[in-house]
This record gives sequence, C-alpha cells and structure tokens, in this order.
Amino acid sequence: LQAANFGIDGDRTQHLLWRLQHGAVDGPAPKVVVLLIGTNNAGNERNSDVPRNTTAEAIAGVTLVVQTLRAKLPDATILLLGLLPRGETDSPIRAQIGEINRALSGLDDGRRIRFLDIGPSFLSPDGSLSREIMPDLLHMSEAGYARTYAKVGVDKPADFTPAKYADAIRTQKAFATNGPFIKLTARKLDGAGLPFGPSVEVGDTISVSPGAGEGLELTVDIQAPEW
Repeated sequence: LQAANFGIDGDRTQHLLWRLQHGAVDGPAPKVVVLLIGTNNAGNERNSDVPRNTTAEAIAGVTLVVQTLRAKLPDATILLLGLLPRGETDSPIRAQIGEINRALSGLDDGRRIRFLDIGPSFLSPDGSLSREIMPDLLHMSEAGYARTYAKVGVDKPADFTPAKYADAIRTQKAFATNGPFIKLTARKLDGAGLPFGPSVEVGDTISVSPGAGEGLELTVDIQAPEW
C-alpha cells in the first residue's frame, strides 16, 4: 500500500503539531491520511489528579492538527478517527471521550475530511470493554488490533489497491470481526470426479457441463487466530 506510519507512542496533539510544523509531511503527497490523535490529551497525568488537558483543549488540539494537515496536504483525504473507548463504562474519561468525539464529528465536511467512530466495535453489548481486547482498558491486545477491517470488495491481493482502500474508508465500509476468516475456491471435476483446470476464487466465473459428466468441487478454507 506504500503506507507510512508517523505515529509515536504517547503522542499528544501538541507533539504531532510540532512535527507537522517542522517538516514531517513536507515531502510525501499521500492520497489518504488516517488520523487518530487525542487520547493522551484526555484524562489525568499518571498517578495524579491533574488533568492532562481540558476537554476543550483536547478538541482544539485535534482540530488544529486537522487544519494543519489540510493546509499542508490539500489534495489528501483525511480520515479522522474518533478516540477509542477506554476505562470503565461509568468512568469520567469515558464520558470525556464521548464529548470529544461528538465535537470532532462536526469536522466532517463530506469531502476532504471524513469522521469515522469505530469505538462501538470494541464494546460489549452492555457498553463495557473486554479485558481480552484491552487488558488495561486502554491498550489493545492482539485480539483487539484484529477488530477493524475495511471492505474493498475484492478477494485477490493483486486487486487490492490504495484507491479501493481509500474508497472503502470514505464510504465507511468498515466492519469488526474476531474471525474466523473464510476463503472459498472452486474447481471443475471431470467425468471421473477428478479435479482439473485452475481454481477460481470469489468474483471469478467457472462453467461446468453436466452433460459431459463434469462436476464442481468447492473448498472452504477457514482460518482463525490463536486467540
């Protein structure tokens, strides 16, 4: 996909802004920028009751990041992700993140800036976070990172292009899954019931002649992560 990751562990909006203002994106000309920033501006400093930033400051920081990206990358589409849920269901930071996301959704202009909240994908029906997905109710486990996918409408790696991925994000074709992952292939069978010819995948066409004794063999390959 020729993708570049500009995120740094522990980033806050002010850190990202400094890098943007000092040449971080002066070279690349990306088609799509996926932006997830602000969770480290929410809540309190570690082992302290001192807020990292106010809710208004966090919103202003993310807004300024978006505005800076638009100014520096005018031809790029910005996919602004909502902050992911964290903490217990009734914790103050959960409410704060909800308020921040509601404000950030207003930045979606339907064209170059698109807002997408994938947070509900991580929540149980009662609104809680599973520790299998976020062991500390903040950082995702391997199972948590597998939750988000974009549906591009093709099942062939060669047809998986940045343009199709960008279009899937823009049209919000995002979904969540823990697996299993299923791949379906088909192959012709001759009159003796033996497979012949190439295997075809989803989206391909295969013609079978029952009069000649031909049949069809379907193979379902189910793969699941260790978890």
